[in-house]
Amino acid sequence: MPKTSKVDIILYDLLGREADRLVSSEITAGRHTLAFQNNNLSSGIYFVRMTSGSYHKIRKVVLIK
Repeated sequence: MPKTSKVDIILYDLLGREADRLVSSEITAGRHTLAFQNNNLSSGIYFVRMTSGSYHKIRKVVLIK
């Protein structure tokens, strides 16, 4: 993060439904790591969307249990 800002990181399933909200808070500037554990999710393909101000990034992830 280049500067402190509000960050939202949301996990979506293949149908575009919100599966989990991983982060929704003010994050300080610097490098950060996110690890999550959710036993309610099944194995499969998900999409993670990160939004911070005008920055938007979507990545595909595979959850294997």
